[in-house]
Amino acid sequence: MNKMKTWLSLLGTAMMMTLVSIACFGCNPKNNPTPGPNPGPNPDDPSGVTSLQLSATELTLKVNETKQLTVVLNADAKIGFVTWTSDNESVASVTADGTVVGVAEGNANITASAGSARGVCKVQVKGTKQLNPIQVTMTGKIDHQVFTPGQGGKVSFDRFPVSVAEFIQVREQIGTEPQGAVALEVMAMEMYRRNRNIGLECLKLCNTSTNVNSCVGRLKELFGKDVNYARPYQMAAFLEGATPENGYNPTEPYTVSIQVRENRPYQDSGIFQTKVLAFWIECGGSKPGSKRGIEVLKTKKPNETSKGKYFIVFNCPDLYFQVEPISFDATFNGLK
Repeated sequence: MNKMKTWLSLLGTAMMMTLVSIACFGCNPKNNPTPGPNPGPNPDDPSGVTSLQLSATELTLKVNETKQLTVVLNADAKIGFVTWTSDNESVASVTADGTVVGVAEGNANITASAGSARGVCKVQVKGTKQLNPIQVTMTGKIDHQVFTPGQGGKVSFDRFPVSVAEFIQVREQIGTEPQGAVALEVMAMEMYRRNRNIGLECLKLCNTSTNVNSCVGRLKELFGKDVNYARPYQMAAFLEGATPENGYNPTEPYTVSIQVRENRPYQDSGIFQTKVLAFWIECGGSKPGSKRGIEVLKTKKPNETSKGKYFIVFNCPDLYFQVEPISFDATFNGLK
């Protein structure tokens, strides 16, 4: 019995020592260091970025207005790529090249990141920039039923829509013809680059429901953060006059041009109960040719935005397949 009491006493002492040891572990500053202030850029960062200076730390703009932010890194930085983010995209969005877009009145912080360095610009959006109505013209005649190689059409416009409502207005003007559907696709993709939410709604209006996800999946990469893959000038390449050599800066007014694809007769679709029309779209950023493929249709299928009235895009991988990289001697100036 005495041996049993001694053993239990030793066991109890050991357990108490263990508990004290655990409690003391939480008190040791070496085991639980107190969080300190942000140390800032790390000189040992392999990127070599030790400083990041924004062109502005405060910005005021209006709804529908855009302003460009730029960054200067330390001279010996080993990278030149900057990541841009907004903490309130419903107020101000930012593209991969630092273009800030006013979406709605309010406040947002735009952050530029390179390596371990950060820079923040406080943005206030107030008021609305009044824009003149978009000037759109459409030319050309394309047979909707009979495959006729050689036919083509063009759509010219002076700027891109800035809202879903404005996009719908343009669709009413050009959406009932194939060349209009192709131009609307170019517009919607560029709008997605500027603002994901607005662009997505426009893509839903001019694509079959099955094609929207395919577009969005690749556009996230094209307009994303990968310096080697991203193409902020992707949609400019489908406007007349834009080439890698001139920075993908198109002739104004902007013009989208298509032709009936001579090697792809119209196809009957049982799913959509209509014909699928195949076209070439002119592209200044392709090799070896200067055109890419796109297919459109007009259907009465329920739950499709075509409604038997508008042409919508059925298939368009060539529009989101990377165009040639821009020339090192040129600068992309953006699109209106």
